Amino acid sequence: MMRSFLLLMFSLSILGGANIVVQAVELPLERFFLGSSTVWLIEEEAFYPASYVSWQARYWDLYYERKSDQLQDYHLSEQRLRSMRRRGPSLIGFELSRSVLTLKQDNIHTDADRLRGTRDHLEGKIYLGRVFKKQRFAGVDEIELVTATGWKEGFTGEIEARFGWQDRGSLLLRAETFGNKLELTQDINGSTFPFHFPFRTDRFHSRLEVVPITGIRVRTWGGIETSSGNGEEERGFSNRLWFQRKQWGGLLDYRLQPQRYWQKVPRLGKIDSRLPGMRLSAIHERGNGDVGMYFGGVRYLHLQDLNSRSTTFRLDLVPLRNASIFGGWHRVRIMHDGDSFFDPWPFTVWDMFLAKRYRLDESEFRLDTWFVGLGKIVETDRFELELSGRFEWWEDSGELQLLERVDVLFPFFFKYERSGASPSIPFRYALQLDPSVLFRVTSGIWLRFSGQAAYPFGKESSDPVLSPDGGGGALSPVGSDGKSTHGGLTGYLEVIFSM
Repeated sequence: MMRSFLLLMFSLSILGGANIVVQAVELPLERFFLGSSTVWLIEEEAFYPASYVSWQARYWDLYYERKSDQLQDYHLSEQRLRSMRRRGPSLIGFELSRSVLTLKQDNIHTDADRLRGTRDHLEGKIYLGRVFKKQRFAGVDEIELVTATGWKEGFTGEIEARFGWQDRGSLLLRAETFGNKLELTQDINGSTFPFHFPFRTDRFHSRLEVVPITGIRVRTWGGIETSSGNGEEERGFSNRLWFQRKQWGGLLDYRLQPQRYWQKVPRLGKIDSRLPGMRLSAIHERGNGDVGMYFGGVRYLHLQDLNSRSTTFRLDLVPLRNASIFGGWHRVRIMHDGDSFFDPWPFTVWDMFLAKRYRLDESEFRLDTWFVGLGKIVETDRFELELSGRFEWWEDSGELQLLERVDVLFPFFFKYERSGASPSIPFRYALQLDPSVLFRVTSGIWLRFSGQAAYPFGKESSDPVLSPDGGGGALSPVGSDGKSTHGGLTGYLEVIFSM
């Protein structure tokens, strides 16, 4: 059980760093634990009407596997209703949303274990905003403020501010706080063990954009996020969680329009030149986390200093208004060098002598992803289609070092024996497709659909695992052994009504 738990932690960390999308900065790990990623409301204004109602739905089929009486099923569904109304310089609106993460495991560790997990959030908040023009502060021509207050597992609050210098650049700032929780229940041989993780997340992001020369745009950003929580004791079990993530990046555009979060393909700007447009971008992220789990006030799990590092470089070339080519490299590293231990069953006094003891020694996993791809835009009066596809090839290495306590002279003398495991991605290559379609149904109604599908191949192992982008790709048929797997598919639908 210890080995399975640590492999799960490494896998989730790998998922968290392996799908960074430059500009969108959207991580599967973030959606997995926190729900939808943050979107700059001020920046969205360029896409939406001044006053509108929007209904959004998202589904993420992370992974599903059925084999005989074994089951693994992980999926996420979200819905959001938002209404915004602008009158002159003032903005008012509200938002209602629900996000449900479902985790299911049957007979994975033993012949009689059952895990059920959920993160079910209802959220409501009210928006207030205002634009202040013709300012005289540090040469600022315009200031825009948007605030939001509401409820999501406790108080939730957001504030955004944009400082604009005409066409020369802008500075955006965003801070937010919200509650969260993940609830797991494990049944083994008729015994039930609750594992609840309530926590609060605080974020701060900043973004500076300047236009030093006509046709050139420079954008830099940075942010810090901290999640922490102490769970109330339930049937003797309690948990503590702390995680911090720092991120910074930069982008250089030449002859390109500013890219919105929902766009898949970069677009040429309206500048008379025969040279192709270009975008060079880079992101670096560092994370560190600790987890403590207690029973009856006694700590039986201590996971300390689980570190992650993620770096991405990408180059886009846009020779035509409706076509682009791109390539890049992404590396994610998961490291552990702390003092961590785990006692599988510390729930009786006799476990002082009888239970297994494990320690996690220095461990590291590295995954390198290289990719090349093409982007295409098709536009008419009624619809706009964007299609981005890429080919990836992966290289990974790593070692998970465990120390297991064994008795020398029971019950007085013990020693630790070392064993190792090598977490690995069994596939070497993948094809990924990202479509996005915008329909103008009428002058006041828009319909937008986007999705993502990844198909890994070049398998080097018979054991199915998640691909780095969070899924196994296409649906696999049921084989002679009754096994069926699918995953790695996401879909997003939005209907917009202009008021």
